[in-house]
Amino acid sequence: MIWAVVFQAIKSRFFSRESQKLHTSDLSARLSAQYPNVIPAFQWLVQYNVFVCQACDPNLVHFSHDRLAEFFLRRYIQDTGTPLTELHRSLIPGSLVDPIVQQSVQDTIYMLFSGDRLDCINQIVFILRGDDDWLISILTDALLRIAEEKSDALTHILQETSQYILKWQFLDLIRSVLLRINQKLDDMSYYFCQKS
Repeated sequence: MIWAVVFQAIKSRFFSRESQKLHTSDLSARLSAQYPNVIPAFQWLVQYNVFVCQACDPNLVHFSHDRLAEFFLRRYIQDTGTPLTELHRSLIPGSLVDPIVQQSVQDTIYMLFSGDRLDCINQIVFILRGDDDWLISILTDALLRIAEEKSDALTHILQETSQYILKWQFLDLIRSVLLRINQKLDDMSYYFCQKS
């Protein structure tokens, strides 16, 4: 029941097209038929700082920290089996630029690398064939994270991926990785210029 409450908060915040925020009354109405003790579960989550109650609106369902929202969104994506290529269409349009969403999707992609190698390659191929710039940008960041930890794993992934996509798609991926590295270097040099 705890997961149902958390996932309902995730769905409402990132996937629902309704403009209103989730309140405990909405939570109760949506889940009480399946789970009769929804409000005590919500109160338990508040007690253990997963959610916070604000003085201006104590019935508003709000995560206590962005890192918790990232974790639960990643878990929601994994548990529901939402294909990564479908995320762009299922998320609320405004949430595509939300750092919480971007980090959660990046973590989801990153976790593919530690799982089944064939599934990982399949997901990367589907992402690249989908030609979704938003998702390819997040994939690029995940690939750079892998490169920081294990450069040989990145080399293997790129070699495997190159066999299943068109040459121009592979070149776009390499270009995207190189541009992201260049951007990070520019950010670092700007930071160091500001310090001195």
